Amino acid sequence: MKLNKFFSLLFAFIFLSSASYADAVIVDQGSSSLLTRITKLEHQLQYLIEQNYGRQLADNQKELSELRGKNSELIQKIEQLTQRLNEIANRTNEAAKLKPKTEQTEATTEAAETKLYQTALDLVVKAPNKSQQKLQEYLKKYPKGMYRAKVRYWLGESYFAQQKYQAAIEEWQFFVRQFPRNNLVPETVLKLAIVQLKLKHQAQAKNLLTRLIKEHPKTKAAQLARTQLEQLK
Repeated sequence: MKLNKFFSLLFAFIFLSSASYADAVIVDQGSSSLLTRITKLEHQLQYLIEQNYGRQLADNQKELSELRGKNSELIQKIEQLTQRLNEIANRTNEAAKLKPKTEQTEATTEAAETKLYQTALDLVVKAPNKSQQKLQEYLKKYPKGMYRAKVRYWLGESYFAQQKYQAAIEEWQFFVRQFPRNNLVPETVLKLAIVQLKLKHQAQAKNLLTRLIKEHPKTKAAQLARTQLEQLK
């Protein structure tokens, strides 16, 4: 009677232990639970061997084998996950190493570009020839630079300051064609008209002033163009 009661308790323990495995979610906890159950079953098997219970021994050996297999699978999954995490970490580190270098290079290039442009700008009035050289240097170094439109405008100014009027006309005309939406266009058209007046080309100057008033009527340049047209009548 006591022996039957013992087997009932033993089988209930094994059943509950087996059911608890299905509820394991976290890999580390599942692995720990399996190892604990394997240890307990080994103790139970030893007892059964001593008591010579053949049927119970076979059942417990089978379950122990299954649990060891599942534990091996868990260990393999842990190793695979660890490997994947290491790969992701390595890729992240490589990206982190490259990003600052790229940003630093871009920042250095932008700073050098801005410095060259500002240097050229500072020389437009006091040293237009040197300014012209710096502006041309800018276009060679940064053909698609962020100041290229303004550089074209100021090149025209540098030629104008040296009384190289034809060169100024060509540069400003290029600027208007290439950058028609730039906010310096109205002022540039006005300056083109002024250069034409200096060259005694009154008809061309009137055409430019009329065009300016028509295309950019609300600008300050258009107001000056109206005044200039009145004087030319």
